Amino acid sequence: MLEATEEAYVQDLKAQGLNNKEVNEHVSQLILPKDLQQKDASDLQAAQRRDSDAMIQNAEKLAPKHVGKLKNAFDTLNCKTNQDYDKFLKDILYRSQK
Repeated sequence: MLEATEEAYVQDLKAQGLNNKEVNEHVSQLILPKDLQQKDASDLQAAQRRDSDAMIQNAEKLAPKHVGKLKNAFDTLNCKTNQDYDKFLKDILYRSQK
């Protein structure tokens, strides 16, 4: 349901004439406060670990049978450094400009 609501919101923003970058800024501001966005942008590795820990805590309550799989996936993500994230984002930006 949330995905449908988010998609409707995105479509409404686009109907107002906002481009993809502007839409992303609007959506991200709803999800994270500006100061946390700036902090996360300066240390994506720490942000990923914080979010992974929170997801594991939620899964322990809501979906305990999936905790092991989540931990395995997050172990892989935890190996990523800020330099890895920088390269990943630069690659995405490069491909989107083609």
